[in-house]
Parts: sequence; structure tokens; C-alpha cells
Amino acid sequence: MPPHLISSSSFTLPTATHSLSFTLHTPLTPPTPTAPLIIIFPGYGDVAYSWHRVVSLLALRFSVLTYDRSGLGASLRGPNRALAAVAASELCQALSNRSAPPVPLPSPPYVLLAHSYGALVAREFLALDSPLGRAGECVKGMVLVDPASEKQHEYFDFELVDRIGEGVSLARATGLRAKSRFTDEEWRTRVRLMTGGLPAAKEEGANFVEHCRSVRALRQIERRALGKRPLSVVLARSRLDYEAVLTAGVARGNGTVEEREKMRSLLGVWDAETRRLAAEQLGMSENAKLVEVECGHNVHLLRPDVVAGEVEWVMTQLEGKIKEKI
Repeated sequence: MPPHLISSSSFTLPTATHSLSFTLHTPLTPPTPTAPLIIIFPGYGDVAYSWHRVVSLLALRFSVLTYDRSGLGASLRGPNRALAAVAASELCQALSNRSAPPVPLPSPPYVLLAHSYGALVAREFLALDSPLGRAGECVKGMVLVDPASEKQHEYFDFELVDRIGEGVSLARATGLRAKSRFTDEEWRTRVRLMTGGLPAAKEEGANFVEHCRSVRALRQIERRALGKRPLSVVLARSRLDYEAVLTAGVARGNGTVEEREKMRSLLGVWDAETRRLAAEQLGMSENAKLVEVECGHNVHLLRPDVVAGEVEWVMTQLEGKIKEKI
């Protein structure tokens, strides 16, 4: 991240039960006063540090807030269950505390940038009748990067994937470490932060069906929850990752013959199903677009330029609306 162009300040904010770790990244040249604050929601078990390549692009022009969910990265693990709705509520509680940060924390509105499971947390946050601002005015737009869907548990057998992938390093099997362009020190830091959060990450994964059902009950697609606010959905080729997991798992002797065949059948429909589920989420907004990128699931690590570009698109849409009002 260019230190001469971006200022970053880290701090903790309290929820009702414990504290969460935040970092506010701002351009040294002040952003447009009307520009929303970008809040990043990492995926399952992931940490804010993983996003520093994306932040280095976005914070040249916009204010960006990164944070770690409870028990992940630098955040304390609280007494609450690791559910998407709970995570959204805890974030809301923390942002409601205006006195603690050592730097002024921008007020709403927000643009939500979320990856994978983080999309479910972001959608729960969207659904809150938030004390941070009047209902419907807090969130001005969203970018969902290879997002989890409220229907995902109905189509993908993740227990099967776990059995086939037992003992397999996703980073090694997919080449993620080399493709991410992280330095050795950066990668070690990311691994250290994620390793410390493994208990919380496992609980997030164990509750996946419950996350999905909770978001589905919100009926955000049917109700077009974002209205005319801009939404971009980025669809990756996550099948590439799981094909690599299957190959590595078979090499380790994982899975029965039947389980391996079931996994191959699942991969055969993976692209079509993920595209359909991603396209359904476009229904949350009248102003939505689907962008497809030829890389694995961790788009923020592999193609930070694509992620930043979609946030820029949302911001441009919002700037146009502000000018129309003027």
C-alpha cells in the first residue's frame, strides 16, 4: 500500500459484549464529502488483512473501513454464536459507538463490499433497521464478490467437499499462494492471522445452513431490497478450485469411489448453478450488473483490480445521482 498516498489508522470498537478490530484507510487528499464509506466484509474464516491489495487501490480515492469478525484476525471472540445475523448486529453496535476511535469515523452512508460468506453478513447488515441512519438510507450500494447465496446449501454438498478435501491445502492445490502476488512476509502474516481464528471459522462453517435460511427469510430478492441503489455481482470460476481439491484429495486416497463420482457430478453442474444463483441476487436492485472473471473463488487475492473496478462503478453511479439532486 503506498504509504505516501494513504493514511491507515487501526483501533477497536466495543459491541455489547466484546470488541472488534477495525482499520480506517483514507486518501491523504480528502475524498469527496458526499462519497460513502466503503465497508469490507471478508469471507468465511478470512481476515481484513487479506484485502490490503484491494484497499491499496480503493483508498487512493475513497475512505475504506476493514474489520475482523468476532474471533477472527485481531478481533476478540465474544460469547455469541457465529451467525451472519449476529455478525451484522455486532458490526452495527460497534459502528454506533462514536466516541472510541482515535480518528473521526465517517458517518453513513455506506457501500458494502463483500466476498463469499461475507455477502450473507452484508445482506443481514442491509436488513437491519439500523440506528446508524434512517431506514433505507444507511446502505447506498453493494458489490458482492463470488457471493454465497441463501439457496447455496440446497445445491452444493459441502460435507462431501470437506471429506474429499480432508488434509488438502487449498492454497497449495490451487496455486493461490503464487498467484496472489503476496510477498512471503505478507503471506505468512495472513496465515498467522487466519490460523488464530480457526475455532471461530469452524463455527461459521458449521452454521452455514442456518446462515442461508436466515437470509432467505429476509426475502430481499423478492422485495427488491436495494430498490434503485447500484449492485454489482462478481462471479468467479470457483469450480477451478474444487477440481484442484478433488485431484489432490484423490491423490491422498480421500473419499470412496462413490463419493469421488458424486463430486465429479457436482463439478459438472457447478458453473451453471453458481451462475444461476449469482444472477438471482441481481434481483435485489433495479440497477444491477453481473461481471464474470476467469479466476478462482478468492477474487480479492487474484484480481483485486476487478474488485476495485466494480466498487468504482458503484461510486460512479452514486456520484451521478448526487449531481442530479444538485
